[in-house]
Amino acid sequence: IGASDQKVIGKRKYVFIHWVIPNVEAKTLVDELKRRDYKKIAIITAQHEGAFAVLNATLSEIKKAGIKNRIVLDEKPLPQESDFRTITTKLREKKVEAIVIILFPGPLSSFTKQVRQAGINADFAGIELFEDENEVKASDGSLIGSWYVNADEPIPNFIAMCLTNIWLGI
Repeated sequence: IGASDQKVIGKRKYVFIHWVIPNVEAKTLVDELKRRDYKKIAIITAQHEGAFAVLNATLSEIKKAGIKNRIVLDEKPLPQESDFRTITTKLREKKVEAIVIILFPGPLSSFTKQVRQAGINADFAGIELFEDENEVKASDGSLIGSWYVNADEPIPNFIAMCLTNIWLGI
């Protein structure tokens, strides 16, 4: 089972997340949002528990960074939404500088295309899915120039443990 939510692990002895957890990626994302000094930020998140895990971690880091007041729009479309006209109207009204996108393939490219077609030139930022080759193609160029956070740097002990286990046949 793939999941981003720490609740999946619980107190189970033989269950772990083999992925970068949302709060690690969220910290990196928020550090970059702050470094770029965006004053008006929108967050667009699919109504899905995995996306909400990323959203919650991001909002927590935004609060810690002291930039919560910069969030001017927080929208939560359905996971397979394809018509984003209402959201693009709100984005234009708010004059956002950056849009943090936590959407899945399909809606991601549809959203970015519609935003650009509406004449909104805000930066797109996100976690992970921006590098999906099919999404980049489907976006008709609207994802080009976006920035996102993906993966993590493993600690040396983890690498050593993995190599040891490979050699031991574990």
